[in-house]
Amino acid sequence: MFGHHPDLHITAETHWFDDLRVKMPKGQLDAEQTKACEDWFLSLSHRPFGHQGDPELGWLKREDMKAKVEKLGGGADSHFEAYCLLDAEKQNKSRWGEKTPRHVFRISDIIETYPHAKIICMARDPRGVVASYRDWKSQGGHDFDKDPEHSKALQEEHLRTRASYHILIASLLWNSTIKATLAGIQKYGEERIKLLRYEDLVLEPEKTNNSICEWLGIKPDAYMLDVPMVNSSFQKYDTEGGINRDPVEGWRKRLSKGEVGTIQSACRKAMQTAGYQIEPVGAWQFYGLCKWLSLPFAVLRAARANRNRLGSLPTYILRRLRA
Repeated sequence: MFGHHPDLHITAETHWFDDLRVKMPKGQLDAEQTKACEDWFLSLSHRPFGHQGDPELGWLKREDMKAKVEKLGGGADSHFEAYCLLDAEKQNKSRWGEKTPRHVFRISDIIETYPHAKIICMARDPRGVVASYRDWKSQGGHDFDKDPEHSKALQEEHLRTRASYHILIASLLWNSTIKATLAGIQKYGEERIKLLRYEDLVLEPEKTNNSICEWLGIKPDAYMLDVPMVNSSFQKYDTEGGINRDPVEGWRKRLSKGEVGTIQSACRKAMQTAGYQIEPVGAWQFYGLCKWLSLPFAVLRAARANRNRLGSLPTYILRRLRA
């Protein structure tokens, strides 16, 4: 929706603050570190994060990246800002944002780097989140004729997603995102951090969009509601999909009573805080117990599947605990 605003561009997921940035010094970079930062963002200009992009094949050229980074003063964060600015300029936009979900654990880092930034944390009913993640697959939008190797990378991403899924991992991650959001609001105030429910946006798109635009200090535009359908777990890519209400209640048909009960038991307090109703589902405890018993093995499986993303597992866990 923000991408359809005439003066605002939201770049794709960079995973910058929670990934490469934590491995970089705060001061000036050496030649190897500089190239690592350049390759990170040049690869993102070729393919989405996790799709094995080639830094030499994207829309962004290394010399343009270098020039913008130098103008911004150098350093690791200058690469992130340069990429976002160049992406916005490509769309003829002057304001920019970024949308990596796990950056919710890096709110303090973002505010420290960009003191005037505003952060929207989008929450969705955890039952819908789990159903979506469990059934996720790419539904189109990629040009495989132009980039045939992309389909192989996408298949590997599907396999990683499948190996990462466990109902309690997904539920507990949802819990932690809500807690991180509330901690951010408590620390920086609602004028800086906003908790926005996905359901409110979908069910009352115009009202919610106008409210968010007012909070951001931008003028709403009717074209913002004419959004495409992308990355749905059950609908095909559609450039003119518009706002779709079906995903709000879709989990009722897609999840078993055992799954619903397990999610609700793991997320009860955070669900109530975020305004989601706990529903009676009958007997689910045996299913839930089996899932709790299998959780340690699922964590190890997910860690193996994501080892290239996480780096050192103990370091990753320590960063999460700190966050």
